[in-house]
Amino acid sequence: MSRGRRGPCRAGQLGGAKAKYAEELIANGKKIATPGKGILAADESTGTIGKRLASIGCPNEAWYRRDLREMLFTSASRTTSAAWCVPRILFEETLYQNSSDGTPFVKMLQDKDILRKYYEQGARFAKWRAVLKIGNGCPSELSIHQNAYTLARYAVICQENGLVPIVEPEILSDGSHGIEVCAAITERVVAACYKALNDHHALLEGTLLKPNMVLAGAEGPKADLKLAGYLTARTLMRTVPAAVPGIMFLSGGQSEEEATAHLAAMNQCDNVNTPWTLSFSFGRALQASALKAWGGKKENFKAGQDAFLARAKANSESSLGAAPAAPVVLDNSARRTYTFCGTPGYVAPENVLAHGYNHSVDWWGLGVLTYLLLTGRQRFSSPKTDDPMVVMRRIVDDSFQIKFPPYVSPAAKDFVQRLLERKSTKRLGMLQGKVRDVKQHRWFESFDWEALAARKLADNERKQRAQPKETPEELAEAEAVFADF
Repeated sequence: MSRGRRGPCRAGQLGGAKAKYAEELIANGKKIATPGKGILAADESTGTIGKRLASIGCPNEAWYRRDLREMLFTSASRTTSAAWCVPRILFEETLYQNSSDGTPFVKMLQDKDILRKYYEQGARFAKWRAVLKIGNGCPSELSIHQNAYTLARYAVICQENGLVPIVEPEILSDGSHGIEVCAAITERVVAACYKALNDHHALLEGTLLKPNMVLAGAEGPKADLKLAGYLTARTLMRTVPAAVPGIMFLSGGQSEEEATAHLAAMNQCDNVNTPWTLSFSFGRALQASALKAWGGKKENFKAGQDAFLARAKANSESSLGAAPAAPVVLDNSARRTYTFCGTPGYVAPENVLAHGYNHSVDWWGLGVLTYLLLTGRQRFSSPKTDDPMVVMRRIVDDSFQIKFPPYVSPAAKDFVQRLLERKSTKRLGMLQGKVRDVKQHRWFESFDWEALAARKLADNERKQRAQPKETPEELAEAEAVFADF
Protein backbone atom coordinates (compact mmCIF):
# COMPACT_ATOMS: atom_id res chain seq x y z
CA MET A 1 0.00 0.00 0.00
CA SER A 2 1.33 3.41 -0.92
CA ARG A 3 2.07 5.85 1.89
CA GLY A 4 1.85 8.90 -0.33
CA ARG A 5 -1.33 10.55 -1.53
CA ARG A 6 -2.50 10.33 -5.09
CA GLY A 7 -5.65 10.94 -7.08
CA PRO A 8 -8.71 8.67 -7.09
CA CYS A 9 -8.16 5.11 -8.31
CA ARG A 10 -10.18 3.55 -11.11
CA ALA A 11 -10.18 -0.06 -12.22
CA GLY A 12 -7.89 0.72 -15.12
CA GLN A 13 -5.45 2.62 -12.89
CA LEU A 14 -5.00 -0.04 -10.20
CA GLY A 15 -1.66 -1.69 -9.99
CA GLY A 16 -0.53 -5.14 -8.89
CA ALA A 17 -2.91 -7.75 -7.65
CA LYS A 18 -5.93 -5.44 -7.43
CA ALA A 19 -5.69 -4.65 -11.16
CA LYS A 20 -5.74 -8.39 -11.88
CA TYR A 21 -9.07 -8.81 -10.06
CA ALA A 22 -10.66 -5.38 -10.63
CA GLU A 23 -13.29 -6.40 -13.18
CA GLU A 24 -14.14 -9.52 -11.22
CA LEU A 25 -14.47 -7.55 -7.96
CA ILE A 26 -16.85 -5.06 -9.55
CA ALA A 27 -18.94 -7.81 -11.16
CA ASN A 28 -19.16 -9.81 -7.94
CA GLY A 29 -20.02 -6.72 -5.87
CA LYS A 30 -22.92 -6.01 -8.21
CA LYS A 31 -23.99 -9.67 -8.16
CA ILE A 32 -24.17 -9.85 -4.37
CA ALA A 33 -26.08 -6.55 -4.29
CA THR A 34 -28.67 -7.63 -6.86
CA PRO A 35 -31.99 -5.99 -5.88
CA GLY A 36 -34.25 -8.42 -4.08
CA LYS A 37 -31.41 -10.64 -2.89
CA GLY A 38 -29.72 -10.78 0.49
CA ILE A 39 -27.12 -12.72 2.42
CA LEU A 40 -27.56 -15.48 4.99
CA ALA A 41 -25.06 -14.81 7.77
CA ALA A 42 -24.30 -18.37 8.87
CA ASP A 43 -20.86 -17.63 10.32
CA GLU A 44 -21.72 -18.27 13.97
CA SER A 45 -18.80 -19.52 16.02
CA THR A 46 -19.05 -22.93 17.67
CA GLY A 47 -19.99 -21.25 20.96
CA THR A 48 -22.70 -19.05 19.43
CA ILE A 49 -24.32 -21.81 17.42
CA GLY A 50 -24.24 -23.91 20.59
CA LYS A 51 -26.47 -21.37 22.34
CA ARG A 52 -28.97 -21.55 19.48
CA LEU A 53 -29.00 -25.33 19.56
CA ALA A 54 -29.48 -25.24 23.34
CA SER A 55 -32.64 -23.16 22.84
CA ILE A 56 -34.26 -26.18 21.14
CA GLY A 57 -32.78 -28.74 23.53
CA CYS A 58 -29.97 -29.99 21.25
CA PRO A 59 -26.37 -30.52 22.36
CA ASN A 60 -23.57 -28.54 20.73
CA GLU A 61 -22.22 -31.45 18.70
CA ALA A 62 -20.77 -31.51 15.19
CA TRP A 63 -23.61 -33.45 13.58
CA TYR A 64 -26.29 -31.10 14.95
CA ARG A 65 -24.31 -28.11 13.65
CA ARG A 66 -23.98 -29.88 10.31
CA ASP A 67 -27.70 -30.72 10.11
CA LEU A 68 -28.70 -27.14 10.87
CA ARG A 69 -26.43 -25.76 8.15
CA GLU A 70 -27.51 -28.43 5.68
CA MET A 71 -31.17 -27.56 6.30
CA LEU A 72 -30.47 -23.89 5.54
CA PHE A 73 -28.14 -24.44 2.58
CA THR A 74 -30.33 -26.97 0.76
CA SER A 75 -33.60 -25.07 1.17
CA ALA A 76 -32.95 -23.21 -2.10
CA SER A 77 -33.45 -26.42 -4.07
CA ARG A 78 -37.06 -26.59 -2.86
CA THR A 79 -38.30 -23.51 -4.71
CA THR A 80 -38.01 -21.92 -8.12
CA SER A 81 -37.50 -18.57 -6.34
CA ALA A 82 -34.26 -19.67 -4.71
CA ALA A 83 -32.58 -16.33 -5.33
CA TRP A 84 -34.14 -14.60 -2.32
CA CYS A 85 -31.03 -15.33 -0.28
CA VAL A 86 -28.10 -16.48 -2.39
CA PRO A 87 -24.67 -15.76 -0.83
CA ARG A 88 -23.78 -17.31 2.53
CA ILE A 89 -21.20 -16.12 5.05
CA LEU A 90 -19.72 -19.18 6.71
CA PHE A 91 -17.72 -20.11 9.78
CA GLU A 92 -14.41 -21.89 9.08
CA GLU A 93 -15.73 -25.24 10.39
CA THR A 94 -18.25 -25.33 7.54
CA LEU A 95 -15.45 -25.02 4.98
CA TYR A 96 -14.35 -28.57 5.85
CA GLN A 97 -17.74 -30.07 6.73
CA ASN A 98 -19.72 -32.56 4.64
CA SER A 99 -23.47 -32.88 4.37
CA SER A 100 -25.24 -36.00 5.65
CA ASP A 101 -24.77 -37.74 2.26
CA GLY A 102 -21.03 -37.05 2.29
CA THR A 103 -21.08 -34.11 -0.13
CA PRO A 104 -18.71 -31.33 0.99
CA PHE A 105 -20.63 -28.14 1.76
CA VAL A 106 -18.12 -26.29 -0.43
CA LYS A 107 -19.07 -28.37 -3.47
CA MET A 108 -22.78 -28.17 -2.62
CA LEU A 109 -22.64 -24.38 -2.61
CA GLN A 110 -20.38 -24.11 -5.66
CA ASP A 111 -22.76 -26.28 -7.63
CA LYS A 112 -25.50 -23.75 -6.79
CA ASP A 113 -23.36 -20.83 -8.06
CA ILE A 114 -23.04 -19.39 -4.54
CA LEU A 115 -20.14 -17.15 -3.55
CA ARG A 116 -17.78 -18.61 -0.93
CA LYS A 117 -15.21 -17.58 1.60
CA TYR A 118 -11.73 -18.38 0.38
CA TYR A 119 -10.84 -17.70 -3.24
CA GLU A 120 -9.18 -21.05 -3.80
CA GLN A 121 -12.29 -22.81 -2.50
CA GLY A 122 -14.57 -20.82 -4.79
CA ALA A 123 -15.04 -17.83 -2.47
CA ARG A 124 -15.59 -14.39 -3.90
CA PHE A 125 -16.22 -12.32 -0.77
CA ALA A 126 -15.23 -12.06 2.89
CA LYS A 127 -16.47 -10.16 5.95
CA TRP A 128 -14.79 -8.45 8.89
CA ARG A 129 -16.83 -7.22 11.88
CA ALA A 130 -15.50 -4.36 14.00
CA VAL A 131 -17.62 -3.50 17.03
CA LEU A 132 -18.23 -0.19 18.82
CA LYS A 133 -20.61 0.68 21.65
CA ILE A 134 -22.46 3.78 22.82
CA GLY A 135 -22.29 5.00 26.41
CA ASN A 136 -19.89 6.34 29.05
CA GLY A 137 -18.01 8.44 26.50
CA CYS A 138 -17.89 5.66 23.91
CA PRO A 139 -17.08 5.44 21.12
CA SER A 140 -13.97 7.61 21.40
CA GLU A 141 -12.44 9.30 18.37
CA LEU A 142 -9.45 6.98 18.72
CA SER A 143 -11.61 3.83 18.64
CA ILE A 144 -13.56 5.11 15.62
CA HIS A 145 -10.30 5.89 13.80
CA GLN A 146 -8.64 2.56 14.67
CA ASN A 147 -11.69 0.54 13.65
CA ALA A 148 -12.01 2.41 10.36
CA TYR A 149 -8.38 1.98 9.37
CA THR A 150 -8.31 -1.68 10.41
CA LEU A 151 -11.36 -2.31 8.22
CA ALA A 152 -9.72 -0.42 5.35
CA ARG A 153 -6.53 -2.49 5.56
CA TYR A 154 -8.61 -5.66 5.61
CA ALA A 155 -10.57 -4.46 2.55
CA VAL A 156 -7.43 -3.84 0.51
CA ILE A 157 -5.95 -7.23 1.47
CA CYS A 158 -9.21 -8.89 0.36
CA GLN A 159 -9.19 -7.13 -2.98
CA GLU A 160 -5.55 -8.00 -3.60
CA ASN A 161 -6.62 -11.64 -3.27
CA GLY A 162 -9.73 -11.40 -5.45
CA LEU A 163 -12.32 -11.19 -2.64
CA VAL A 164 -15.05 -8.57 -2.36
CA PRO A 165 -14.71 -7.17 1.20
CA ILE A 166 -17.87 -6.73 3.23
CA VAL A 167 -17.02 -3.93 5.66
CA GLU A 168 -18.96 -4.27 8.93
CA PRO A 169 -18.62 -1.40 11.41
CA GLU A 170 -21.27 -2.47 13.93
CA ILE A 171 -22.54 -0.21 16.68
CA LEU A 172 -24.00 -2.50 19.33
CA SER A 173 -27.62 -2.07 20.38
CA ASP A 174 -26.76 -2.22 24.08
CA GLY A 175 -27.71 0.88 26.05
CA SER A 176 -30.56 3.28 26.78
CA HIS A 177 -29.66 5.96 24.20
CA GLY A 178 -32.26 7.43 21.83
CA ILE A 179 -32.41 7.03 18.08
CA GLU A 180 -30.97 10.50 17.37
CA VAL A 181 -27.83 9.58 19.31
CA CYS A 182 -27.47 6.38 17.28
CA ALA A 183 -27.92 8.37 14.04
CA ALA A 184 -25.22 10.89 14.96
CA ILE A 185 -22.67 8.25 15.99
CA THR A 186 -23.43 5.97 13.04
CA GLU A 187 -22.82 8.95 10.74
CA ARG A 188 -19.40 9.57 12.34
CA VAL A 189 -18.43 5.91 12.17
CA VAL A 190 -19.46 5.29 8.56
CA ALA A 191 -17.88 8.55 7.39
CA ALA A 192 -14.61 7.53 9.05
CA CYS A 193 -14.74 4.15 7.30
CA TYR A 194 -15.03 5.68 3.85
CA LYS A 195 -12.32 8.23 4.61
CA ALA A 196 -10.06 5.29 5.51
CA LEU A 197 -11.12 3.23 2.47
CA ASN A 198 -10.28 6.15 0.21
CA ASP A 199 -6.96 6.75 1.96
CA HIS A 200 -6.07 3.10 1.30
CA HIS A 201 -7.22 3.36 -2.35
CA ALA A 202 -9.81 0.61 -2.06
CA LEU A 203 -11.84 -0.03 -5.18
CA LEU A 204 -15.23 1.12 -3.86
CA GLU A 205 -17.15 -0.50 -6.70
CA GLY A 206 -15.81 -3.81 -5.43
CA THR A 207 -16.83 -3.37 -1.77
CA LEU A 208 -20.03 -3.77 0.25
CA LEU A 209 -21.09 -2.19 3.56
CA LYS A 210 -22.77 -4.12 6.40
CA PRO A 211 -23.84 -1.53 8.99
CA ASN A 212 -26.27 -1.48 11.88
CA MET A 213 -29.68 0.05 11.32
CA VAL A 214 -30.23 3.41 13.02
CA LEU A 215 -32.30 2.45 16.06
CA ALA A 216 -32.58 3.40 19.70
CA GLY A 217 -30.63 1.36 22.24
CA ALA A 218 -32.15 -1.92 23.34
CA GLU A 219 -33.10 -0.35 26.68
CA GLY A 220 -34.10 3.01 25.22
CA PRO A 221 -37.39 4.40 23.86
CA LYS A 222 -38.36 2.78 20.57
CA ALA A 223 -38.91 5.07 17.56
CA ASP A 224 -41.63 4.37 15.00
CA LEU A 225 -40.75 2.49 11.83
CA LYS A 226 -40.94 5.46 9.46
CA LEU A 227 -38.58 7.58 11.56
CA ALA A 228 -36.10 4.71 11.90
CA GLY A 229 -36.21 4.05 8.16
CA TYR A 230 -35.75 7.72 7.33
CA LEU A 231 -32.84 8.28 9.73
CA THR A 232 -31.10 5.13 8.50
CA ALA A 233 -31.41 6.17 4.85
CA ARG A 234 -30.41 9.78 5.61
CA THR A 235 -27.32 8.71 7.57
CA LEU A 236 -26.12 6.58 4.68
CA MET A 237 -26.93 9.24 2.08
CA ARG A 238 -24.60 11.61 3.96
CA THR A 239 -21.71 9.15 4.22
CA VAL A 240 -21.68 6.33 1.63
CA PRO A 241 -20.37 7.07 -1.89
CA ALA A 242 -22.65 6.21 -4.80
CA ALA A 243 -19.89 3.96 -6.19
CA VAL A 244 -20.66 1.35 -3.53
CA PRO A 245 -23.05 -1.19 -5.10
CA GLY A 246 -24.89 -2.35 -2.01
CA ILE A 247 -25.53 -1.98 1.71
CA MET A 248 -26.44 -5.23 3.46
CA PHE A 249 -27.80 -4.59 6.96
CA LEU A 250 -27.24 -6.69 10.06
CA SER A 251 -30.27 -7.35 12.24
CA GLY A 252 -28.57 -6.45 15.53
CA GLY A 253 -30.66 -8.53 17.93
CA GLN A 254 -34.05 -7.50 16.52
CA SER A 255 -36.85 -10.01 16.16
CA GLU A 256 -37.41 -11.42 12.68
CA GLU A 257 -40.48 -9.25 12.13
CA GLU A 258 -38.85 -6.05 13.39
CA ALA A 259 -35.77 -6.47 11.19
CA THR A 260 -37.96 -7.09 8.13
CA ALA A 261 -40.20 -4.11 8.90
CA HIS A 262 -37.25 -1.73 9.37
CA LEU A 263 -35.73 -2.94 6.09
CA ALA A 264 -39.00 -2.18 4.30
CA ALA A 265 -39.26 1.26 5.95
CA MET A 266 -35.89 2.47 4.68
CA ASN A 267 -36.65 1.21 1.17
CA GLN A 268 -39.96 3.11 1.21
CA CYS A 269 -38.31 6.50 1.84
CA ASP A 270 -39.09 8.72 -1.14
CA ASN A 271 -37.44 11.88 0.22
CA VAL A 272 -33.92 10.43 0.52
CA ASN A 273 -31.64 9.59 -2.39
CA THR A 274 -30.48 5.96 -2.11
CA PRO A 275 -28.30 5.05 -5.12
CA TRP A 276 -27.30 1.67 -3.65
CA THR A 277 -29.19 -1.55 -3.05
CA LEU A 278 -30.46 -1.62 0.55
CA SER A 279 -30.76 -5.27 1.49
CA PHE A 280 -30.02 -7.71 4.33
CA SER A 281 -27.29 -9.90 5.75
CA PHE A 282 -29.20 -11.46 8.62
CA GLY A 283 -28.27 -14.32 10.92
CA ARG A 284 -30.72 -14.90 13.76
CA ALA A 285 -33.42 -12.83 11.98
CA LEU A 286 -33.38 -15.41 9.17
CA GLN A 287 -32.83 -18.53 11.24
CA ALA A 288 -34.91 -18.24 14.42
CA SER A 289 -38.19 -19.58 12.99
CA ALA A 290 -36.38 -22.27 11.00
CA LEU A 291 -34.47 -23.38 14.09
CA LYS A 292 -37.65 -23.66 16.14
CA ALA A 293 -39.57 -25.47 13.39
CA TRP A 294 -36.74 -27.97 12.87
CA GLY A 295 -36.14 -28.63 16.56
CA GLY A 296 -33.16 -30.88 15.79
CA LYS A 297 -35.44 -33.64 14.46
CA LYS A 298 -35.04 -35.29 11.03
CA GLU A 299 -38.78 -35.49 10.51
CA ASN A 300 -38.99 -31.67 10.83
CA PHE A 301 -36.34 -30.97 8.18
CA LYS A 302 -38.86 -29.77 5.58
CA ALA A 303 -40.72 -27.65 8.16
CA GLY A 304 -37.47 -25.90 9.01
CA GLN A 305 -36.74 -25.24 5.35
CA ASP A 306 -40.25 -23.88 4.80
CA ALA A 307 -39.81 -21.48 7.73
CA PHE A 308 -36.43 -20.33 6.42
CA LEU A 309 -37.78 -19.74 2.91
CA ALA A 310 -40.72 -17.76 4.30
CA ARG A 311 -38.32 -15.40 6.12
CA ALA A 312 -36.04 -15.11 3.07
CA LYS A 313 -39.02 -14.24 0.86
CA ALA A 314 -40.32 -11.64 3.33
CA ASN A 315 -36.93 -9.94 3.52
CA SER A 316 -36.50 -10.04 -0.25
CA GLU A 317 -39.84 -8.27 -0.68
CA SER A 318 -38.95 -5.72 2.01
CA SER A 319 -35.65 -4.93 0.27
CA LEU A 320 -37.74 -3.99 -2.76
CA GLY A 321 -39.94 -1.68 -0.68
CA ALA A 322 -42.95 -3.95 -0.14
CA ALA A 323 -44.72 -3.56 3.20
CA PRO A 324 -44.65 -6.58 5.55
CA ALA A 325 -47.66 -8.89 5.23
CA ALA A 326 -48.74 -8.05 8.79
CA PRO A 327 -48.20 -4.76 10.65
CA VAL A 328 -45.42 -4.87 13.22
CA VAL A 329 -46.10 -3.48 16.68
CA LEU A 330 -42.85 -2.53 18.37
CA ASP A 331 -42.46 -3.22 22.06
CA ASN A 332 -42.50 0.24 23.60
CA SER A 333 -39.52 0.13 25.93
CA ALA A 334 -40.12 3.77 26.85
CA ARG A 335 -42.68 2.51 29.36
CA ARG A 336 -40.16 2.03 32.13
CA THR A 337 -39.84 2.90 35.75
CA TYR A 338 -36.73 3.86 37.67
CA THR A 339 -38.00 3.25 41.20
CA PHE A 340 -35.58 1.11 43.19
CA CYS A 341 -37.43 -1.40 45.34
CA GLY A 342 -37.32 -5.05 46.26
CA THR A 343 -35.34 -7.53 48.32
CA PRO A 344 -31.64 -7.11 47.36
CA GLY A 345 -31.19 -10.75 46.36
CA TYR A 346 -34.07 -10.57 43.87
CA VAL A 347 -33.49 -7.25 42.09
CA ALA A 348 -32.43 -7.44 38.44
CA PRO A 349 -29.22 -5.90 37.01
CA GLU A 350 -31.13 -3.16 35.18
CA ASN A 351 -32.73 -2.22 38.51
CA VAL A 352 -29.35 -2.05 40.28
CA LEU A 353 -27.78 0.01 37.48
CA ALA A 354 -30.74 2.42 37.30
CA HIS A 355 -31.23 1.77 33.57
CA GLY A 356 -34.98 1.75 33.92
CA TYR A 357 -36.96 -1.46 33.78
CA ASN A 358 -40.21 -3.08 32.76
CA HIS A 359 -41.49 -6.63 33.18
CA SER A 360 -37.99 -7.95 32.40
CA VAL A 361 -37.34 -7.78 36.15
CA ASP A 362 -40.20 -10.24 36.75
CA TRP A 363 -38.50 -12.90 34.66
CA TRP A 364 -35.25 -12.30 36.55
CA GLY A 365 -37.15 -12.70 39.82
CA LEU A 366 -38.63 -15.96 38.57
CA GLY A 367 -35.11 -17.20 37.89
CA VAL A 368 -33.99 -16.34 41.42
CA LEU A 369 -37.08 -18.00 42.91
CA THR A 370 -36.68 -21.13 40.78
CA TYR A 371 -33.07 -21.45 41.85
CA LEU A 372 -34.15 -21.10 45.50
CA LEU A 373 -36.81 -23.80 45.12
CA LEU A 374 -34.36 -26.17 43.42
CA THR A 375 -31.42 -25.72 45.76
CA GLY A 376 -32.71 -24.24 48.99
CA ARG A 377 -30.25 -21.35 48.54
CA GLN A 378 -30.51 -17.73 47.43
CA ARG A 379 -27.93 -17.43 44.69
CA PHE A 380 -26.69 -13.88 45.21
CA SER A 381 -26.91 -13.57 49.01
CA SER A 382 -25.40 -16.01 51.49
CA PRO A 383 -25.12 -16.86 55.18
CA LYS A 384 -21.65 -15.27 55.18
CA THR A 385 -22.88 -11.80 54.34
CA ASP A 386 -26.09 -9.82 54.48
CA ASP A 387 -24.45 -6.68 53.06
CA PRO A 388 -26.80 -5.54 50.25
CA MET A 389 -23.90 -3.88 48.38
CA VAL A 390 -22.07 -7.22 48.16
CA VAL A 391 -25.24 -8.90 46.95
CA MET A 392 -25.90 -6.30 44.25
CA ARG A 393 -22.31 -6.34 43.06
CA ARG A 394 -22.74 -10.07 42.46
CA ILE A 395 -25.93 -9.43 40.53
CA VAL A 396 -24.25 -7.13 37.98
CA ASP A 397 -20.86 -8.88 37.88
CA ASP A 398 -20.57 -11.11 34.79
CA SER A 399 -17.71 -13.01 36.40
CA PHE A 400 -19.92 -14.15 39.30
CA GLN A 401 -21.03 -17.58 38.09
CA ILE A 402 -24.25 -19.37 38.83
CA LYS A 403 -23.33 -22.76 40.30
CA PHE A 404 -25.65 -25.74 40.66
CA PRO A 405 -25.58 -28.82 42.86
CA PRO A 406 -25.28 -32.12 40.95
CA TYR A 407 -28.90 -33.20 41.36
CA VAL A 408 -30.27 -30.28 39.27
CA SER A 409 -31.09 -31.53 35.76
CA PRO A 410 -29.48 -29.97 32.64
CA ALA A 411 -32.90 -28.69 31.50
CA ALA A 412 -33.51 -26.98 34.85
CA LYS A 413 -30.03 -25.44 34.76
CA ASP A 414 -30.66 -24.06 31.28
CA PHE A 415 -34.03 -22.62 32.33
CA VAL A 416 -32.56 -20.78 35.32
CA GLN A 417 -29.48 -19.57 33.44
CA ARG A 418 -31.59 -18.10 30.65
CA LEU A 419 -33.84 -16.34 33.15
CA LEU A 420 -30.78 -14.98 34.97
CA GLU A 421 -29.34 -13.50 31.77
CA ARG A 422 -27.88 -10.13 32.79
CA LYS A 423 -28.79 -8.44 29.49
CA SER A 424 -32.53 -7.92 29.74
CA THR A 425 -33.08 -8.00 25.96
CA LYS A 426 -31.61 -11.53 25.78
CA ARG A 427 -33.45 -12.89 28.82
CA LEU A 428 -35.93 -15.73 28.49
CA GLY A 429 -39.40 -14.19 28.44
CA MET A 430 -38.12 -11.03 26.70
CA LEU A 431 -37.34 -12.64 23.35
CA GLN A 432 -39.56 -12.82 20.32
CA GLY A 433 -41.76 -15.57 21.74
CA LYS A 434 -42.28 -13.75 25.08
CA VAL A 435 -44.08 -15.96 27.62
CA ARG A 436 -44.49 -18.71 25.01
CA ASP A 437 -40.72 -19.28 25.12
CA VAL A 438 -40.96 -19.90 28.86
CA LYS A 439 -43.86 -22.33 28.60
CA GLN A 440 -42.25 -24.21 25.71
CA HIS A 441 -38.86 -24.56 27.39
CA ARG A 442 -37.65 -28.16 27.42
CA TRP A 443 -37.81 -28.29 31.22
CA PHE A 444 -41.62 -28.18 30.85
CA GLU A 445 -41.72 -30.79 28.08
CA SER A 446 -45.07 -32.68 28.21
CA PHE A 447 -46.32 -30.43 31.01
CA ASP A 448 -50.05 -29.68 30.72
CA TRP A 449 -50.32 -25.92 31.13
CA GLU A 450 -54.03 -25.87 30.31
CA ALA A 451 -54.76 -28.34 33.09
CA LEU A 452 -52.74 -26.21 35.47
CA ALA A 453 -54.65 -23.07 34.48
CA ALA A 454 -57.93 -24.92 34.97
CA ARG A 455 -56.69 -26.27 38.33
CA LYS A 456 -57.18 -29.81 37.06
CA LEU A 457 -53.65 -31.11 37.45
CA ALA A 458 -54.08 -34.68 38.66
CA ASP A 459 -52.63 -35.70 42.03
CA ASN A 460 -50.85 -38.69 40.46
CA GLU A 461 -49.13 -36.34 37.97
CA ARG A 462 -47.94 -34.19 40.85
CA LYS A 463 -46.51 -37.27 42.51
CA GLN A 464 -44.78 -38.36 39.29
CA ARG A 465 -43.12 -34.96 39.05
CA ALA A 466 -41.88 -35.04 42.63
CA GLN A 467 -38.11 -34.87 42.87
CA PRO A 468 -36.35 -37.97 44.29
CA LYS A 469 -34.55 -37.44 47.57
CA GLU A 470 -30.87 -36.66 47.33
CA THR A 471 -28.32 -39.22 48.41
CA PRO A 472 -25.82 -38.34 51.17
CA GLU A 473 -23.12 -38.16 48.49
CA GLU A 474 -25.15 -35.67 46.45
CA LEU A 475 -25.81 -33.56 49.51
CA ALA A 476 -22.09 -33.50 50.33
CA GLU A 477 -21.29 -32.43 46.78
CA ALA A 478 -23.97 -29.76 46.98
CA GLU A 479 -22.38 -28.38 50.13
CA ALA A 480 -19.06 -28.21 48.27
CA VAL A 481 -20.70 -26.14 45.53
CA PHE A 482 -21.78 -23.54 48.08
CA ALA A 483 -18.61 -23.66 50.18
CA ASP A 484 -17.34 -20.33 48.82
CA PHE A 485 -20.46 -18.56 50.03
